[in-house]
Amino acid sequence: MAISGKLFSTDKLSDMLFHITQFPGVTLPAQNAIRAVAFLLEDAAAIESADKIAKLVLTAISPQVAQIHVASENISTMATQMNTMQTKISESITNTNSNNIDAIIDSVDIGSRIEKVQEAVTTLTSHVKEASQQGGYKAVLLTGIDNDANANPQATQRAARNAIKARQILIDIPSDSPLAPGKVSHAQLVEKIKEALKMITKDDTPDLEIRAISQFRNGGTVIEMLTPQAAAHLRTKTVKEEFINVLDLKATLKERSYLVIIQFVPLTFNPSDAEQIQDLEQENGWEQESITSARWVKPPAKRTTTQ
Repeated sequence: MAISGKLFSTDKLSDMLFHITQFPGVTLPAQNAIRAVAFLLEDAAAIESADKIAKLVLTAISPQVAQIHVASENISTMATQMNTMQTKISESITNTNSNNIDAIIDSVDIGSRIEKVQEAVTTLTSHVKEASQQGGYKAVLLTGIDNDANANPQATQRAARNAIKARQILIDIPSDSPLAPGKVSHAQLVEKIKEALKMITKDDTPDLEIRAISQFRNGGTVIEMLTPQAAAHLRTKTVKEEFINVLDLKATLKERSYLVIIQFVPLTFNPSDAEQIQDLEQENGWEQESITSARWVKPPAKRTTTQ
């Protein structure tokens, strides 16, 4: 139960007493008495261990406590010095001669200061006028909408979506194009588009400022202009062709199209004939090339002989 030559500790003595209770022939009262002494020894060992740990902790943190105390004294000294310095500065300002103040003011070039202020006001005024002409993002979205507080929220949202679409340009970039997704970064694509817009800008061209550019994995690119006028200018035939020639010959600028079913069309109409489509646009007063494609709802090959 004990190791020869090793000192007995309180824990060891407690273990030895528990082992003694297991010897044959030890009566129950003796076992209870021995176990009680063993438990007392364990409690004493726990108290002794706690005292040792406390002493070790105090020994370890005593240098840090001393440093904190020194730092606290230094902070107090610095605070006292700052208060003294503030008091001296206040006294110096109070005792300053009014004649010296007048001399300092007279030495300032008031005229140049006024000119600089006027220039700043002029610049700020011009910026405010430009901002009022363009309007905020919300004002642009709600252009043409009644500002009634009781307006229909759905109508407001629908008009806002239409306003966004009016400022958007759709460009289809094929996978073999140098501007295809994965071949250039988004920052490089934005820079290329800005350079192309700058090259086609003329004196009578509206401000071709970009608000946002989004490119999808299939190559579809959406350019949102700052104003609807800029987007409408880019959709014109000559400007559209010039923009594509400068940006990328493989790209195509697409119009936002919608499916429309026209009833009572003569059977003699050929939807694959470009001239007949142009005649249809002219007779109805539609814009040129407003019809991107046309086809019969039911292909002629699937018609019956009676149709």
